[in-house]
Amino acid sequence: MNPDYPVFIPTKGRWDSRLTIKMFDELKVPYTAFVEEQECEKYSKFVGKDKIHVLPHVNKGLVVTRNYIWNYA
Repeated sequence: MNPDYPVFIPTKGRWDSRLTIKMFDELKVPYTAFVEEQECEKYSKFVGKDKIHVLPHVNKGLVVTRNYIWNYA
């Protein structure tokens, strides 16, 4: 299933559970997970590197991450 718009998932500290990511994988919906650099390796063990975008900031919070994604989109 391909959505009309890209799916971007801001995520931090959930590489062990990845509930949203697992759901999209199961539904075969393409997505991009936005992760901080220090967690990239941990997420890469479970999510393909082609589905990961490394954020340019660290520990700035969800609002800053959402604003970055909005500008990225």
